[in-house]
Amino acid sequence: MTDPALRPQLARLFTAICHGEIHGTVAASQTNISALDEVYESALAASRARGGSLTLAHSKTTF
Repeated sequence: MTDPALRPQLARLFTAICHGEIHGTVAASQTNISALDEVYESALAASRARGGSLTLAHSKTTF
């Protein structure tokens, strides 16, 4: 589920990071990316590999 081909919004985010249009993104919580820790961690690693960041406004236990 972290394959950008399967998640076009994620692909657009990574492209914008690579082009320097944005430096990262903020998600309300981890579950906005994925309820599965390994999928979330994969998206976080992909963002970092492209020089971006992924910040959470709330922990996944807040909601």
